[in-house]
Amino acid sequence: MGYFDGLSDGSFKLDRQGRWVFYPWGALGKGYILPDEARKDRIRQFVKRYLQVTLPLSIFFGVAFANAVLSRRLTVWTGILIGLLPLDFVGSIVFYVWRTARLLEGFRVSDEKLRIAEAYRNSAKSHNLATLIFFLVLSALFVVAGLWLISLNRVMVGALSVALFGACTVGIGYMVKAKLAN
Repeated sequence: MGYFDGLSDGSFKLDRQGRWVFYPWGALGKGYILPDEARKDRIRQFVKRYLQVTLPLSIFFGVAFANAVLSRRLTVWTGILIGLLPLDFVGSIVFYVWRTARLLEGFRVSDEKLRIAEAYRNSAKSHNLATLIFFLVLSALFVVAGLWLISLNRVMVGALSVALFGACTVGIGYMVKAKLAN
């Protein structure tokens, strides 16, 4: 299984009756009972493709924004990229809401919630241990880089890096622990 398989698998779980339930907003929202394995695979493929497109675009626009902030100069191209950042963010969410609503039309809502720990465990099952360890180390390095930026008086970008990658480090650390427990 690949990286995006692991990310998308965190949104699915088997309920007490052995039925697949999909949580479009993860642990933050309600789940929908899927009628069969084929529908689960179809929705999983959508989520995987969605992540394969939106995640790199978000990283690209985020790096362009960080570069403009860190360099304290704005070129025409970075201005255009920064201008596209909200369009990318809002557009991708609107598309996701629209497409998942179409894919889940008529499905019953599950009374079971998805706990964050379950989502991490489900995701960890589909990730390769080496990949998880790589991302754990990388996230920790970005926390250190954020602390370094704070020491250079780049407090805003440094604090954002520490907050984001600190949360990533904790989450990925939990997935490594879950993977090792299996």
